[in-house]
Amino acid sequence: EFREKTMRAWILRKLNIPGILFFSACGLMIQSTMFGVGILRYLQPDFVLLIVLWLSLKRSLNEGAIFVLILGYLAELSTSAPRGLLMSVYFSIFLAARLVHQQLQVIRPKTLALVSGVCGVMSKIGILFILYLLNKAENQALMTLKLVIPHGIVQALLGPFAFQFLLRFDQWTLKAPGSYQQYHQDHQLDEEWI
Repeated sequence: EFREKTMRAWILRKLNIPGILFFSACGLMIQSTMFGVGILRYLQPDFVLLIVLWLSLKRSLNEGAIFVLILGYLAELSTSAPRGLLMSVYFSIFLAARLVHQQLQVIRPKTLALVSGVCGVMSKIGILFILYLLNKAENQALMTLKLVIPHGIVQALLGPFAFQFLLRFDQWTLKAPGSYQQYHQDHQLDEEWI
């Protein structure tokens, strides 16, 4: 029985990385198909950005950085963005979120919502800044400025739910069965955030 549990834990641990990549691909598909037109463009979430934030909070620097570069590349494949644009923005946000987490210990749902919203705004402004440096911002500037605040609000609203989902996925694949309850108590993830 011990050997069976050990084998099951090993298999689940190996499913963590493909699982996160799968969730990212699904998020990219949803945001590019369902939210690409009309008024829904103002409500378009950035699921990859939420996963990048999760990686900055819960993974080591090396593992998270490799993940972020892969996710940035996947995001660029699904858009018409110039090569390296999303990768550099996501990587900058990853490093900034790690720094903030190390200084402030971002763990409460209200704080996670705030960090998600601020990073959502930073990602739009970062994309616009890089496009400006590449002399390609004139077509995007007005639309990006219209989308900055709604994007930040959508990210702030989705952040705690995405983090809760990713926490449960990590607990299912990486940790012992009872550790989720202990982590939940230690970090007060049941606090009301609205």
